[in-house]
Amino acid sequence: MSPPNENVHACDWREYAKHLEDKLREKEIEVAKQDEALAKQDEESQGLKEQLEAMKRRSFGRKSEKLPSTEREIRKQKQEENGEAQKAEALRKRRENAVAKMKLKTIETAIAVPEEKSSCPSCGSSKLRSVGKGKTSTVIEYVPSYFRRRVYRRETLKCPCGKYMVTAPPPEKATEGSRYDEGFVAHLMVSKCGDSIPLYRLEKQYRRAGLSITRGTMNELLHRHAELLQPLVGRLLERIGESEVVLADETTIKLHHSQSKAWMWVFLSGNLIAYRFSKDRSGKTPRAVLGASKGTLVVDAYTGYNSVVGAEGRERAGCLAHARRKLFEARNSDESVSDALDFIREVYRVEHDAKETGMAQSLEHLELRQKRAAPAMKKLKGWLDTRQRIKKQE
Repeated sequence: MSPPNENVHACDWREYAKHLEDKLREKEIEVAKQDEALAKQDEESQGLKEQLEAMKRRSFGRKSEKLPSTEREIRKQKQEENGEAQKAEALRKRRENAVAKMKLKTIETAIAVPEEKSSCPSCGSSKLRSVGKGKTSTVIEYVPSYFRRRVYRRETLKCPCGKYMVTAPPPEKATEGSRYDEGFVAHLMVSKCGDSIPLYRLEKQYRRAGLSITRGTMNELLHRHAELLQPLVGRLLERIGESEVVLADETTIKLHHSQSKAWMWVFLSGNLIAYRFSKDRSGKTPRAVLGASKGTLVVDAYTGYNSVVGAEGRERAGCLAHARRKLFEARNSDESVSDALDFIREVYRVEHDAKETGMAQSLEHLELRQKRAAPAMKKLKGWLDTRQRIKKQE
């Protein structure tokens, strides 16, 4: 629409002005939509950037960029707060270590003064007398473990009549036909499962000690005796299922000679720890262990645990370690996140102090939680509520 000339009626100018206003409004709407699209793209870009940075930190970032352990943070914080207390604590630990060393098997060896030094250089007398018990020097020795072969010579008796012969029975064994006793198998199981030593390393260690045993034989021993221990494993799982508070998690493991993966589930209650292998990540494993038991289940947000939590099961409690990891990853995009990390650190410090003073799982521990951890959790909730309100306003 072209502008009217000077001889045109005034109403035409009003129509033209209205036309310009409409065009301007359309442009403003179009610009607003573009701004909204750009803001959305910026938000998505920021999210992708944060994900990329997190992946970089986990894959090849410097150790300083990775999530620091709460234990290290607490030790550093306590050092900064009270150097004298740290010195006292270090002295206490040295004393504890000294007491522990005194429990070691001790062998005393006398060392005589060399003959060339057993005469006085001043008067030449050789009648030197002992002064007290002498001085001591302590050396910690390592005595290598060893294998031994025990040969049982079983007596055989025969009657002169030639109609009867008897041989003493063989020694009792956990499994028939095995030449390895229970002590050896116990050492193998603890080394493999408790100390996480791979079988190929055990194979080399055993060879150095004089025993040649293949990994295939060790695997067979592990599986055979694991079946014998199945009743104990079943009872362990029952006790965990009966516990008031249970912690659980799952992680992937690789399968030999297969492209697929499996899962190892862990269930923890107090000093009880149980592992369950499963080829899938469904909720059937938590159901098999916990069933319809009551109490609290401390887990992450994975839906596989939904089958054992809720009105008919356990109450679900969130894991601070998972929340702390997410907050650590978001610390660069929001400065206030450091406050939340401080609140969580204080909760962990309560647990650290309880273990350090020997009051863990006692009434004093509960009082310490109520006095220090509860206020910290209240502050954390307040921080989360504030961030949620700000997010809604944005």
